[in-house]
Amino acid sequence: MNVASSATPDHIPANWLRDIDPWQLLMSAGKDAHERAGKFHQEFPRIFYATKLGFLGGVWVPRLAADIRNILQDTQTFSSASYTGIAQMIGETWNLIPVETDPPMHTQYRALLNPLFSPKRMAALEPQVREVAARLIAGFLDKGECHFNEEFALVYPIEIFLRLMGWRICTSNGPRPVRHRNAMTGTRAPPARAGAHQSDHRYCYSHCQFSAS
Repeated sequence: MNVASSATPDHIPANWLRDIDPWQLLMSAGKDAHERAGKFHQEFPRIFYATKLGFLGGVWVPRLAADIRNILQDTQTFSSASYTGIAQMIGETWNLIPVETDPPMHTQYRALLNPLFSPKRMAALEPQVREVAARLIAGFLDKGECHFNEEFALVYPIEIFLRLMGWRICTSNGPRPVRHRNAMTGTRAPPARAGAHQSDHRYCYSHCQFSAS
């Protein structure tokens, strides 16, 4: 993926090229997004090249589950390294762990992380998970409606993550990572997104303790 340019490579066959942004197509459908996604199977070939995907440049889009499974399992041909483009966007070279690592490194990282997400540890979080969900729902219950993304979906997983990590939740105007996430989802401008990612990086880095061995 190329996060710096959306220019279409010369080797892309014209019959596989689609000048679209799949994310934008789905978002513009609103509550009918799932129905719109279903139409992809009638409108597009089995594999096609989209000239844009959100803030990313052009990308290959496999449409069938079997092809997606083969791609995910063939790490020799299709590496996960740097596939999100987030580090490159902010001028870094690291990979997100574990999603941007390949076997055997991916397996080693998963072995370290799995105990943090054991059934026992997750069960211990259940009261907090329920409390956060109930509090957010109470915030719009009397209205009888809500903007689900802004009032629940964007806030809920971030607060649960902060609790999982044991990091401070509240600031004067909400959890800081929520504000960063709003900046990332509220614009397609690369500079604004890069700034939000940099803020997230600084926030997480400031809460981590590192030791050399």
